[in-house]
Amino acid sequence: MIGVDALVVDDAPAVASALAYALTGAGCVVRVATTVDAALVELARRPDVAVVDHCLDRDAAMFRLALVRARVPVLLVSGRDDDPARAVAAAHRWSFLPK
Repeated sequence: MIGVDALVVDDAPAVASALAYALTGAGCVVRVATTVDAALVELARRPDVAVVDHCLDRDAAMFRLALVRARVPVLLVSGRDDDPARAVAAAHRWSFLPK
């Protein structure tokens, strides 16, 4: 994963930092956003991949639509290993990882 431009989006700063740390250790260039507004700004910079929390602050559905339009590969992560989170991932053909 050396040199991969990864966008981490999680509204829990500690979780976002942990994900960023792991990805940086794998050689990625990581940008972190903890709000949908910040994530939209970072998405405009065209990351190679996005690691996105399923349950974000307001406008999460709008951000997911922006991800689809940008055609960015997504790993959807969630603290809830349930059908709705998996359904969102499946609907967009994204990978899913329970936290």
